[in-house]
Amino acid sequence: MTIPVVSRRSFLQLGVAGAGTAVLHGALPSGGSASAGSISVPAGNGDTLVVEPSPFRLRLVDAAGVDIVATVPGTSLNPAYGPVVTGPEPLAPLGPLGGFPALGFVVAAHPGLQFPASYWTGNRLFGASGGAIVPVVGVKDVRRSGKSTVLALETDVQVGSPPTLTIAPLPGNGVVMQVGAPPSLPSAATMFSLQSPAGEGLYGLGGRKDAFDQRGLLRQVWTEEENVGAGDLKPVSRPVLGSTYTFPNGPQAAYYVQAALFGSRGWAAWIGQPALSMLDLAASRPEIVRWSVAERSFTLFLAGGGLEQASRSFTAVAGRAPAPPKYVYLPWMDVINQQSEGDAAPDGGGFTGGSAVRTRVLEVVSQSQALDLPVSVIGMEGWQAVPGVADLAASLREQGYHLSAYWNPFISPSNAVYKEAAALGVLVRDAAGQPFEMVDNRGSATTVVDFTNPKAVSWWRGQLERSMALGFEAFMHDYGEFVQQGMVFHDGSPPAIEHNAYPVQYHFAARNAVNAWAQAHPGFEPFFYVRSGFSNLGLSPGVAGATSGVFPGDELTDWGRGDGLASVVPCMLNLSLGGCFTFSTDVGGYLDLYSPQTTPELFTRWVQLASLSAVSRIHNSSVHGSVYPWDLGDEVVGTYRRYSRAKVKLASLVDSWSQEASTIGSVGPVRPLVLDDPAALGVGDQWLLGSDILVAPVLEEGATSRLVYLPTASRWQQVVVGDDGSLVDEGTPQDGGRSIEVPAPLSDIPIFLRV
Repeated sequence: MTIPVVSRRSFLQLGVAGAGTAVLHGALPSGGSASAGSISVPAGNGDTLVVEPSPFRLRLVDAAGVDIVATVPGTSLNPAYGPVVTGPEPLAPLGPLGGFPALGFVVAAHPGLQFPASYWTGNRLFGASGGAIVPVVGVKDVRRSGKSTVLALETDVQVGSPPTLTIAPLPGNGVVMQVGAPPSLPSAATMFSLQSPAGEGLYGLGGRKDAFDQRGLLRQVWTEEENVGAGDLKPVSRPVLGSTYTFPNGPQAAYYVQAALFGSRGWAAWIGQPALSMLDLAASRPEIVRWSVAERSFTLFLAGGGLEQASRSFTAVAGRAPAPPKYVYLPWMDVINQQSEGDAAPDGGGFTGGSAVRTRVLEVVSQSQALDLPVSVIGMEGWQAVPGVADLAASLREQGYHLSAYWNPFISPSNAVYKEAAALGVLVRDAAGQPFEMVDNRGSATTVVDFTNPKAVSWWRGQLERSMALGFEAFMHDYGEFVQQGMVFHDGSPPAIEHNAYPVQYHFAARNAVNAWAQAHPGFEPFFYVRSGFSNLGLSPGVAGATSGVFPGDELTDWGRGDGLASVVPCMLNLSLGGCFTFSTDVGGYLDLYSPQTTPELFTRWVQLASLSAVSRIHNSSVHGSVYPWDLGDEVVGTYRRYSRAKVKLASLVDSWSQEASTIGSVGPVRPLVLDDPAALGVGDQWLLGSDILVAPVLEEGATSRLVYLPTASRWQQVVVGDDGSLVDEGTPQDGGRSIEVPAPLSDIPIFLRV
């Protein structure tokens, strides 16, 4: 499966009937303005991309000629770039003295090291980028080719053949630009700089947990094994590293990354290459965003039209998965394998806790029925090792339960099909042509499937069919962040490119498998959700095109802003703008290596949060043992019962918003407040469920009240969750456009309905 990239031919063919070609200044829409000699390309929705030829500048403007987003003016005064450091704590030592070109090419070195083993296999342990910037300062020549505009660019030094910029309108809204480096220039990176006025919110970039508005931060786009957390070291680490630090890879890491940035002024910018991106989000210079891509050339997309329209333009390229079946939005409980994770295919090699899993599954059924707790989906990790799994699955299906399995791409040498996979050549290889052995986060030697090989895609389909044949309609498709130096892939892709591309290929293999099975088995309703992800590969979709289902990955069983309960909401909001609308958190937290077992208070607050989001799924915990409502006392059972009943009542609302998101690309059921109220651009701990339910979860231990922002231009009625799950009025309506302190006893979180 070769990584798809945008070719020059595809640019020349891109466009729709009626889309205009480049024109000189004077043909802007009424009210537009640009300098003499500027070049204009229609960008849909009444917007226009204006190219200022001297000094070089790109401006996406609205119908009135007002900038939606623009680069800085091109100048030859660009000092050296770097050394910009990547890894656990990104650093730009030069700060405002560094180079910030409108568009430039970096003659640089990119040394880097990755974690070779254990939890952080494939993460960037250390990296640096430094060198001289060759900036673009003007336009030398313009020509049209079909609906594309091809510019020969001028740099501030002689580079032989000039760099090129090819621009084409995107169908619907926005433009796509292919930047080609000068052939004679030994550049290692390409970069551009956008103007971003003080106070503008900057969102997206995938599942970022430490902040929704990431202005003032440094980011790298590199999918990574994430939150282990500082645990008992937090009292020591917090004063030095901040409250969002996670050990050892820093707060900026994410399992699911997207090379897509959204601005609160109503624009989106995204890159089509899986190479490492590094972003300075107005951290070094307060009104400039600098974006570097470790490639000689790249594909840049720009879209405006407002924040939701910009998100829609992004998902039109990055992919919109089918809406999940409605059962996904009903309450579910997972049973994890406490004794070991093991391989997922095909015999569950390494899973040794099958009997315990079976016992716990039967307990979930009996206790939920006895306590009248709504449960529609039961997840069964380690299902391969469960005694009598076929009969158990059939019995659960007859009782009306939907079942969820678990898969990962590891094939250890002790696995029953290792020899088969190796003989077929479907495993990633080393330089000697042998299966590449790595140490996974369980400390075991293993190999991984190579999804750049078409044989691997069909072979993986056969593996996934094993769980589907038993009646498991859903599954977790775990991992995918581990590609490291030394791996050799079937299609020749270097590890530096394959690292971010691997999740796309891995998860599309699952999409192909479930589509084929569903087509052959009418009535089968497949769904899978993932941890790793990337945005898009050129004009080909990313993981969001394979599935909208995502979980933030291994949250700690604590309240931390970097790794616990408080990290869930920013992650969910950033992913919502990127088309990942079926967000599922591990209720109660999962990873408890350095934190205690889930407490009744933490579990209660997590249940309340999840019940008013897309998916409510209990999945805990890895060391101290899973906990369920009946393990934590009658008060927890009562709260869970009420909120789960509310989840059932809200499932149709969530499903309708998901259907819309999958078809027209609107932001799904969980909606950042800034979509409704520009004044809420910094609110990252609340959301709207649909258009009219305002949710303000409690994220601090011991809190019995919290500050709630009520969006402007509306009045808001506070409600509580009744015994039957209905939302019952509490008090009198409140005016919007302000923040108020709201009581939040353990029994309820603040919820408001738009009057």
